[in-house]
Amino acid sequence: MQKLASFLAIAFISGCAGPESGPAVEATKPIEAPAKVAPSISSPSSTVKQQPVVLSYPGRIRAAIRVNLAYPQSRLNDADLLSNPMAEVEVRVAPSGKIVSTRLAKSSGVQDWDVAVQRAIVRTEILPLDVDGNIPPVMLIAFRPR
Repeated sequence: MQKLASFLAIAFISGCAGPESGPAVEATKPIEAPAKVAPSISSPSSTVKQQPVVLSYPGRIRAAIRVNLAYPQSRLNDADLLSNPMAEVEVRVAPSGKIVSTRLAKSSGVQDWDVAVQRAIVRTEILPLDVDGNIPPVMLIAFRPR
């Protein structure tokens, strides 16, 4: 088992459906995402300056998946989701970032949430590479509704 573990890089990336969550794991090299900008106002009479928002690598992966997460907002307040259950999905990825397979590693206890998370990962199709152009071949991705 230890030999197998030495050949597999496993990353644990935690995420949730809400935009207010921060990255569970910080990358050592921040990644700029120029598509998203945050306004910076230096004085009341000046114009708004655009500054790039910096996302960590786990944050980039979470963001890529989150845009494909389809779960009704009305269901987020259901009794079974109030405890903020976590679904963990094992994702196998090709060196190009293409998702090869997914497997529910740990159920959240809410079948609809588990299916929504897996479907979002599959819809993503290709995960972003890190700053060095690499990606772990196996990742454990966790998502919570909040």
